[in-house]
Amino acid sequence: ISQSMGLYNSSYKSTFHAMVLEDGNTFSINGPTLKLTSTDASKEELPGREPWSEEGYVLTSGNYKVGRDFEPGVYDIFYDEGYGYFDTSNSYEGGCSNNFGTDSEWSIQVFYHCDLPEGTEISVSELQVTLYPSGLVPVDYYTPIEP
Repeated sequence: ISQSMGLYNSSYKSTFHAMVLEDGNTFSINGPTLKLTSTDASKEELPGREPWSEEGYVLTSGNYKVGRDFEPGVYDIFYDEGYGYFDTSNSYEGGCSNNFGTDSEWSIQVFYHCDLPEGTEISVSELQVTLYPSGLVPVDYYTPIEP
């Protein structure tokens, strides 16, 4: 599926029913925090992601390339300051394309599990973020606010 979801705009949907995911399918979320429920879901606890490095990267306004400016991997992106846009060339294949900041209901402060393989191009506009290998910072570091 490709569905815009949210609570603050009448053109967005707050729910989506009967999505079909089979064993081995990949499901990517770009932006909001979602609650997924299923009567057929596996009850096995998923293993946590092991960080492959303890090094974080601070990115300010500019253009970056994975493999040239920092190591490829899966990253959690944390807002530091400013208000602007973070965009990856693979935004539809596990990357990220979002407003970051605190001044708007449309912006976010954290994005988990952004896949940044070798050669991915990143554009950062008007803000500073820090990228940490996924699993290094506890997932509840930024607790989402319930609407």
